[in-house]
Parts: sequence; C-alpha cells; structure tokens
Amino acid sequence: MAGRFTHILVPTDFSPASGAALSYAKELAARFDARLSLLHVVTNPQATGVWTPDVYVPASPEMREGFLREARARLENAVTAEERTRFRVTIAADIGAVAEKIQDFVREQQVDLVVMGTHGRTGLAHLFLGSVAERVVRSASCPVLTTHAAAGPDPASDSVTAANVAVR
Repeated sequence: MAGRFTHILVPTDFSPASGAALSYAKELAARFDARLSLLHVVTNPQATGVWTPDVYVPASPEMREGFLREARARLENAVTAEERTRFRVTIAADIGAVAEKIQDFVREQQVDLVVMGTHGRTGLAHLFLGSVAERVVRSASCPVLTTHAAAGPDPASDSVTAANVAVR
C-alpha cells in the first residue's frame, strides 16, 4: 500500500450496521479519492428453497436470479447518482458462502480496504450464527474496518475519526 486507499469494498446485508459501514466508506472514499464497490452475497442457496413438512424444494434458477436482481436494485439505491459518479461505484451480487465470496472479491478486484458492519453478537447467537466479519478479519489480505449500527459518522462532523489516522 502506498499510504492511501484506492479501492474500498463495502459488503452489505442491508442491515443498519451495513448502513453505518457504507457511511464510513463514503467518508473514507472522499478523503482518499478512492473508488467504492458494494457487494451483497445471497447466503447459502439451499436456504432460499421452499420447505414443507415432508420435502425440501431447492430454489429454481429463476428464483436465484430474482434474488440477485433484487440485491442489485437495493445496491443501486444505496448510493445517489452523484455518489455513483464521484466514487466510481461498482455493484456486485453473488450467491454462496458470504465470507469466502468477500475474500474472492477482495483478491480478484484488488481491494485495499474492506469496511463492513458487524452485528456484535455474543454468547449462543455468536456460537451458532458465527460472525462473517470475524472470518473476513481473520483471513483478509487487506485492512478491515468494522462498525456497529450506532457507529456511523456524525453528520455534523467534517471527517471520520478513522480517516484521520495516517495510513502507513
């Protein structure tokens, strides 16, 4: 890294924590003149099927494409037209294991910072549901900034605290 970020990835599940992460990422992108990529991964495609008491019917290709189409539309709506131009925004939606798809995107698209929300689960919820953010932090080839829903930048502030830290 040459002392600044040039490509920031915001993986999103469309939660408030992801919204806070996007706010931070926009501030950082403005500060570093970086481009933004937004990624949504539709979790395990097996979970998108239909369950009845006796049988499981996997999602059809049409249903899967519908999930991706909806995700892309929501990603497009997450940024304004001005932001799309200013930050050279790209969007992507995929299906699969979330942490692995994020890691693939980072590697393939040469991302140098991931900004993502975390739900902050603890105890049994963390044990059973795990943490995508934790898996990404442990295996990412670039820095990862995680945020909570309440941690978005203060609109009255002229910069994000994290953006004031020199990158070396």
